[in-house]
Amino acid sequence: MMFYYSLNVQIFEQYCFADTILFIIFTLWMHFFVINICEYLKKIYLCTPLKIGIGYKNIKYKAMKRVLVILGVLIMGTISLNAQSTMESTKKNFSNKAVITPLPVLIIATYDENGNPDAMNAAWGGQCGPKHITFELSKHQTTENIRNNKAFTVSFADKKHVVQSDYFGIVSAKKEPDKIKKAGMTVSRSQFVNAPVINEYPLTVECKVAVFEEDGKGGARVVGEIVNMQADENILDENGNIDLGKLEPIMFDSSKNYYRVIGEKVGNAFSDGAKIK
Repeated sequence: MMFYYSLNVQIFEQYCFADTILFIIFTLWMHFFVINICEYLKKIYLCTPLKIGIGYKNIKYKAMKRVLVILGVLIMGTISLNAQSTMESTKKNFSNKAVITPLPVLIIATYDENGNPDAMNAAWGGQCGPKHITFELSKHQTTENIRNNKAFTVSFADKKHVVQSDYFGIVSAKKEPDKIKKAGMTVSRSQFVNAPVINEYPLTVECKVAVFEEDGKGGARVVGEIVNMQADENILDENGNIDLGKLEPIMFDSSKNYYRVIGEKVGNAFSDGAKIK
């Protein structure tokens, strides 16, 4: 029993009292379990030589029991410590680093001062009201275009156009003025606002500027009022509503710089929570 005592003292020093008690219970249970097994084996194999390696050796009952008890203690100890490790908190602090999810991949389309269409990939944005969308922009050609035209469109990047959408985020219109065409995409002029609509994206909202809050560094926080939304018929369900499963919009994973697809249904809003009473 000194073995049990010394081992449990070590565990008590490392883990909490309750876990140590649990370990002792496991140890005692295994001790009596092994004794019963050994009593059974004693009747059958007490004087029977056991084969070890190539030759034969006689193992006495007490020695056999001690080996089995120690083995049982080690097994149950491992199970107990693994359970404790699993229950321990594994949270890590990251200071002020922010991973906000999901981040939609917004493709903002505008006209420059010469009427040339431009597109930009932005992730810091989302819906901020029933008919409003917002995003934060630093100093870009798109920022300047919105400042001048007070209008823009936002298309939601989808799985089918990941490459083109990423291209719009890494190439500036100041270096590649015709980047929409270079990406193999086409535009039509919006019927509602002074901005282009990128035809290949299935879902687009057309907006006029409601708020343009300068940051003093050439950037701005923009809030747009949605005056129209247009969608391809192939992303609509049988009731004529937008089906995200068909759209397969992508989100930006800022933790690993990945794009991930959205679409799987996992529940019903304003309904599933009623199950908790």
